[in-house]
Amino acid sequence: MDYHFTSQQARSLIHELRNHKNGHQFTLLQFEDRYTFIAHRQRLLEQCGRRHNTIYVDVQGPAPVELTQAPEDADQFLKDMCEALATGPEDWVATSVPCFMVTLTGWLLEYPVVYVSHQPNGPPLDEWEVRTNCLGQRPLVLIQLQAIDHLPVAPQAWPLLAFTYPQAILPDPQKQQQLLERTRAHFSSRMVSPFTLQAEQSLVSMDRIAL
Repeated sequence: MDYHFTSQQARSLIHELRNHKNGHQFTLLQFEDRYTFIAHRQRLLEQCGRRHNTIYVDVQGPAPVELTQAPEDADQFLKDMCEALATGPEDWVATSVPCFMVTLTGWLLEYPVVYVSHQPNGPPLDEWEVRTNCLGQRPLVLIQLQAIDHLPVAPQAWPLLAFTYPQAILPDPQKQQQLLERTRAHFSSRMVSPFTLQAEQSLVSMDRIAL
């Protein structure tokens, strides 16, 4: 949802959600009054355990580059956040917006490939700052996931998430298929009847990509 919750609005919302019979596992991640994430606590802690399985791609230079590990500042932030949530408060409230918000957002959404568009240990994020990237006019592999309900009256498809990665990072079609199947298996395990997961892969190219 394209909306900026204030910290107070976000706290009111998470309080209402936790009052729901299925809402006790919700966790709030709030960054100033500008970015709000609501996560399932157990899923988030599971994602913390997979922190080093993510592919990080730096898109700041003339061509995308796969990094051998997460940027140092983002990795330390995730480590601190995961440790705090595992043993401490229900929520995480940050008083500033980190410069690696693009990377963090991709990780929180459980994308297997996450973009890096910041200099490590840079200043807090200015949302009006223009950050260029090298993804325009390049072949990108687009993966789209949909939840398909199989109700007898009118089956429908519900978009879940979509992400891209540069084809040059995984040029081998067999490795692309492996990533697709890994992603499908990861999210399929969360489907319950009457829903099943549909995963589609295509190749796209656009003039400009905004992150």
